[in-house]
Amino acid sequence: MAPIEGSPSHQLDQIRARLPGAPDRHKVEMIGMLPDLGYDGAMFLAEAMRHLQEPALSAAENALRKMKEADTLPLLRDHLRNGSAPVRSHAAALLGELGGESDCPVLR
Repeated sequence: MAPIEGSPSHQLDQIRARLPGAPDRHKVEMIGMLPDLGYDGAMFLAEAMRHLQEPALSAAENALRKMKEADTLPLLRDHLRNGSAPVRSHAAALLGELGGESDCPVLR
């Protein structure tokens, strides 16, 4: 994979452009870079999660767990209605760990 360099904003733009068509191992590698990109990286990843499959989906869950960004919670709640069972499962796991008490009834 070609290096992803530059400012955090530029790195995020490169990841946005490359992630959809990348091989799985490159997706996992790029997702692993997102915690260093802060809020914008977290929001991008929370939104992109709905399109991911394993192993990138597990990498996304791990990265979002590290980022602990509260603004991702509404997106994660939306993922509970996703047509993909793995997406729902990973979103539920994150909400169980990062969400508040109001998320508990949603998970039952």
